[in-house]
Amino acid sequence: MKILKDVKGFFLLEALLLCLVIMALSGVFSAYRLSEQMHAENKAHIAAVFLAQEQMAYIVEKGSEGKLNSGRLSWLGSEEALSLNRKDYEVYADIAVSDGGTGICRVQVTAAWEQSGKARKVSFERLVRNVATVP
Repeated sequence: MKILKDVKGFFLLEALLLCLVIMALSGVFSAYRLSEQMHAENKAHIAAVFLAQEQMAYIVEKGSEGKLNSGRLSWLGSEEALSLNRKDYEVYADIAVSDGGTGICRVQVTAAWEQSGKARKVSFERLVRNVATVP
């Protein structure tokens, strides 16, 4: 009993130190979790940008052949490309052909996906020439 009386407050100090260590570890864990979530969101966004750029390249090629019509155009690439990073993407283009006979179309390509229960999307817009190139 005499040994325990000489060690006053030692248990309280250990408990406080243990609480500080646990709080620091939980802070590090939550920062890591947030970092991983942001990394996953960035990967999904980059994949959507590349899919939209690929769709735009297909449309520019169709425009150079004079094959664009007004309306919505669904994904022109392979269906396997729409499933990246364990996410399913929807890619489409809205095309508006000008009435002036200039052969210019306004094209807006959109790539959409779902992330953390929220709908996300990126859109790109560009003018595309819709005439066959004469050699």
